[in-house]
Amino acid sequence: MLRSLLTFVFFIALGLAPISRAFAQDPQYSQYYAAPLFLNPAMAGAELMGRVGFNYRNQWPSIEAQFTTFSAYYDSYLPEYNSGIGVHVMQDEEGASKLRSTSVSALYSYELRLADNLYFRPGFQASYIRREIGFYENLIFANQSTP
Repeated sequence: MLRSLLTFVFFIALGLAPISRAFAQDPQYSQYYAAPLFLNPAMAGAELMGRVGFNYRNQWPSIEAQFTTFSAYYDSYLPEYNSGIGVHVMQDEEGASKLRSTSVSALYSYELRLADNLYFRPGFQASYIRREIGFYENLIFANQSTP
């Protein structure tokens, strides 16, 4: 019981750690509930069995400045550790300049039982993110145009 209480206090203290600033622009899913690991890393292993999922969205396909997002995930529950693990891969391409964001994330969640029907489930996510813009593929510079 003492171990569980110390774990609970640790996660609460970690959650209250000061954060100076954070700015982000997330992809927009029309059916956000179909992307559980994108929404919250604590959802890793929430189904108590392995699951695989794929998401795709093409927003405004009739114009050149469309937004295209693809993601895939896998997660599983580990009952001997009361934990869930998962991996999430996503690629998002935005606008006419084709700003690309690619991320690969590892997810971990821990399920702490506080009472008979009360659980605390924090989640953690570590990601590798690469962003690039298609300068040379999609933009026209002055020396490329003929007067």
